[in-house]
Amino acid sequence: MKNFGTAVVIGCLLAVNGGTQSVGTLLDEGFSEPYGIAVDSDNFYYITDSVKNRILQYLPNTGALTNYVGMEGIIGNQDGIGSFASFFNPQGILSITNANNQARLIVADSGNHRIRSVTLKVEDLDNTPEDESDSGKLVEHLAGSLTRE
Repeated sequence: MKNFGTAVVIGCLLAVNGGTQSVGTLLDEGFSEPYGIAVDSDNFYYITDSVKNRILQYLPNTGALTNYVGMEGIIGNQDGIGSFASFFNPQGILSITNANNQARLIVADSGNHRIRSVTLKVEDLDNTPEDESDSGKLVEHLAGSLTRE
């Protein structure tokens, strides 16, 4: 059994135990409105920062907190890799692994009225040494996701 630490969400206040950063330190890092949290099979935490329109990755073993996808403060509905993707008020988040062992985040992009998918791990798609196209972080709309007119 893997130890995932403890995650507690109370309203919009996020507390993560088991890492090297305190709640105060995490909030000082620039969260505006942390809303949702998901933990993947590698014990990485993904946190939606809804007001800043981005998803952050927190590594509890090292205490590293980085912008994973989206760009701070940029509102949009753009698919793409990493900071080239954009969100509008992302809130709910879920980590899944499908039958083909592809890890993804499913994100409720509330302001855009869409469900988005973020690829976490990508196999070597073109049988070449790892390059940017093989690095994951691809954000795309899920098939059947509707926009509100």
